[in-house]
Amino acid sequence: MPVHHLPHEETGMLSTELHCEGGAGHIVTLPPREEAQELYERESLPLPPVPAPFAGAELYHIGRATFATTQHDLDGHADLYDLDRLLTALLSHEIATPVLAYGFGGHGVASQAVHYYAATEHAIVLVQARWGCYLDADDSGGNPQALRDAFAAACEDAAVVVEAAETAAAQGVLPAGQRLVAVDSFRSGKVIAWLDAAPIAADEVDYEEAPPLPWQQSIAPMLVAHARLLKLMKG
Repeated sequence: MPVHHLPHEETGMLSTELHCEGGAGHIVTLPPREEAQELYERESLPLPPVPAPFAGAELYHIGRATFATTQHDLDGHADLYDLDRLLTALLSHEIATPVLAYGFGGHGVASQAVHYYAATEHAIVLVQARWGCYLDADDSGGNPQALRDAFAAACEDAAVVVEAAETAAAQGVLPAGQRLVAVDSFRSGKVIAWLDAAPIAADEVDYEEAPPLPWQQSIAPMLVAHARLLKLMKG
């Protein structure tokens, strides 16, 4: 009995349609975690890592092919594509933390991406790679598996940063009133900064237009973030 994955127009979920003999069929909506697993397997990607602060957290559908540990706080950001706007919402506390979100989203034929975002009281990590459009070939250099491996590795590195930040906080070595923010995005660049954990006004966040915040460019923001946390923990 062949299985076909179709968009569910009413919920925005991916659904599984089982075509039975005689042409009859019915829609079976999978639990979010199982659906995410199938979705990532079809893209030849591992399911994104779950950092320790999110262990056991409920997972919800928030968009057509996106998932998160919150049902409502990502309203208006469900496709995860507009990273700059989502980061602004996290820093201004419009989106409450902790929150873990991942999946595939975008618009048009060239603006599609795969995302992995995690935010806690002590760290925000945002990973975004172009995915599912004709420009993938440019990013992969003709080697799609290299693109998959690079994204999976970036997600693992980001999860390590989140866990290290929690450990550093437990040791009392984080800078007072700050949290570590690292961004690795094909659209928004690769940056890292220690930022105020208190709400930050939206007009202070933009790091592409003469930013007032102390963003630093980095070719490997997650690795640099982890190194900084290790340095703090080692004294």
